Amino acid sequence: MGYGHVPVISLSAAGLEKNPGFNITLPLVNSAMMAVCYGDLFMRLLYRTRTYEKVKGSANNLHQMWNERVKKSEHNGRISEYIDNVKRIIQDFDNLELLDIKKPRVGLVGEILVKFHPTANNFVVDLIESEGAEAVMPDLMDFLLYCAYNQIAKRELLTGSRKSVFLAKTAIILE
Repeated sequence: MGYGHVPVISLSAAGLEKNPGFNITLPLVNSAMMAVCYGDLFMRLLYRTRTYEKVKGSANNLHQMWNERVKKSEHNGRISEYIDNVKRIIQDFDNLELLDIKKPRVGLVGEILVKFHPTANNFVVDLIESEGAEAVMPDLMDFLLYCAYNQIAKRELLTGSRKSVFLAKTAIILE
């Protein structure tokens, strides 16, 4: 396609991919793990409250406000600020006015990109909510931990490489 000069960065717990000019550092991993956890938290809280909100749009507005805040705090990588943000985000979502009703919960599973990318899954969460149900999605961190533990299992059960086990255990410890 004529884009051979554009580097593609691929992360792999098995260490299969090489990324020239791009180094994965401990601060980068720390920041990335915080971002994944923030994303999982927002997804859980937003999906759990949005279909029950008394004031339409209040959950999305709260999400947008906190999303801007965490983007700014994410740059410093301080764990104390991260922990404080998580507590305050949960508290704010807990204080949203919600309707006292029960709706069916619809679990979403499948291939990782399709599950998490609205365009790839034809905005299935919007569809579920418009039909009067609550979408329930597994966390992205669960998938990442599965990938890390899978490398350990490969080493222990199938005699995989020691490097892949070390990288997997390191990723779990950092999580």
